[in-house]
Amino acid sequence: MNIFVVGYEHPKTDKRVFRTVSSLAQKAENKIIYQYWTDNINEKRQTQGSITYCPVFYDKNSSVSALYKLKRRKAFDDIIMDMILHEDYDVIIFNYFVISYLTKAFSSAKKRNKKIIYDIHELHPENFLNLMTGFKAKLKQAILWKALKKQLKLSDKVVYVSHEIKEEIIFKTKVEKAFLIVPNYASVKLDPDPKKKIKDILYVGGVKRSLEQERKLISFFQNEGYTFTILGMKYKMDMEKIFYEEYKPYGEMMHRINQSRFSLVAYQTSGRKDYKNDLYALPHKFYDSVAAGTPVIIKKEFVSMAKLVEKYQIGVVADTSDIQKTALAIHQAEENYPALMENIRKFQDEFVWTDAKQKEYIDFITQL
Repeated sequence: MNIFVVGYEHPKTDKRVFRTVSSLAQKAENKIIYQYWTDNINEKRQTQGSITYCPVFYDKNSSVSALYKLKRRKAFDDIIMDMILHEDYDVIIFNYFVISYLTKAFSSAKKRNKKIIYDIHELHPENFLNLMTGFKAKLKQAILWKALKKQLKLSDKVVYVSHEIKEEIIFKTKVEKAFLIVPNYASVKLDPDPKKKIKDILYVGGVKRSLEQERKLISFFQNEGYTFTILGMKYKMDMEKIFYEEYKPYGEMMHRINQSRFSLVAYQTSGRKDYKNDLYALPHKFYDSVAAGTPVIIKKEFVSMAKLVEKYQIGVVADTSDIQKTALAIHQAEENYPALMENIRKFQDEFVWTDAKQKEYIDFITQL
């Protein structure tokens, strides 16, 4: 089977997308065409084993005119559209929609009698609405929900990142297809050993996020004798006594998380409290933290993560607007720390990409 994986703007080593590629390549009869974004204009197409790597250059520099951005986007999308129309494949996996061709990319593959899998990482119609309000936001949302409904109708199967995302999309579109839930699982797991822990709260983040609402919480940690460390973030907060560590390769990052007493998953991407890509977020750092053997501290607004933390009793659900209440919860977590660690050990495989999960995924994709 020839499988075309459209990574769109995801980089080559994006954990979720590349896991798709490497997993499907496990079956010797599969040939994979992998399109991904690159910022290196000189990077060329190459084949290694059963995978053909197809980088598509796109300059993400935002300090240019709106017209130039539009032209640049169209040029990028045209290359991907040309691949959809002319590459030799049986199955196509979309990891995002082609912005210039919202539904045409799907319908063009369907006209070629190709099977379509749609891997939905988030609520696409909600994207960028954190920056928009009023009529423009409602109009854009209506257009994107209509497009998503058509994309789903054209798809043969759907991979969802969470049950909450699946339920929201089915509720809004009334389109149900064969589906598989594949969260952002960690790639490895480490032993949750309390003896190796240091009194440190770790925040992992390679993307700039706002931690303004967490200032009081961070100060509380510091007053309680914890160090507060930010790993991998490219900007610094205007606060004292915060430690910063540079980005680390995945394996090193996991060992660093393993050392910390707690991993904090609390940030803000939107000023809107109803922004569902925040409410339903299940980021890599959440799964990586548990897989690394470290209890998590989750903002209560993150309903999907909070539900899992409470279900498995593997951390603290924090109310950042009520520091006294959160302080009590942290103190209780410290008192029950051995139990937290035992729960992590017991349920760790729920957060890790295991051989069984990989087999289930491969079967789902290839049995069309």
